[in-house]
Amino acid sequence: EARAPEPAPVRAAPEPTPPRAAPVLAREPAPAPEPAPTPAAPPAAPHVIAHAPAADASDAIASDNAAAALLEQVESGWEDMLQGIKARDRTLFVLLTSSGGVKPIDVKEDVIIFEVKNEWQVKKIEQPNPRRLIEAVLSKHMGAAYRISCVAEAQNRESPNVRREQIRNSRKDPHVKAAINIFDADIIDVEQNT
Repeated sequence: EARAPEPAPVRAAPEPTPPRAAPVLAREPAPAPEPAPTPAAPPAAPHVIAHAPAADASDAIASDNAAAALLEQVESGWEDMLQGIKARDRTLFVLLTSSGGVKPIDVKEDVIIFEVKNEWQVKKIEQPNPRRLIEAVLSKHMGAAYRISCVAEAQNRESPNVRREQIRNSRKDPHVKAAINIFDADIIDVEQNT
């Protein structure tokens, strides 16, 4: 008896795999706009309060935050910079470290402002040779060109930059520092606890 050849087993075609979807990254929803405040009745005697436009205030806050961050960088490297100055000019080093020392207190654009004890120190430090040496060491350490300016303690007390000082003090708090680093944030205002 002749048998018919057995048919070859039929294999089912593999099921096509569905295309993989690109991963979806979760994003926080944009904050809902705050409702417009309801207009209040005007005061009996109107007075005008000038406010800077929002863009100007935002620029000022960003500038103050950048200045505070740069000042922190100068402060943290100041001892190393003093050693660089000492290696080149011991007399200048003594001037910068005596009577409580010279300390960086503010930054305005490319000028690092230092506080000194008295006007005599201001005059000595701001002479051309000491100024050039300090600026050279400072610029080398910071990786960019910076100039210096000095103020005597009394001058600084008479005209402090309150917001910059508040931002600088706030940035020293470990919790604030962590939030700034985690969220790449800027300080926009400082409220005093009373």
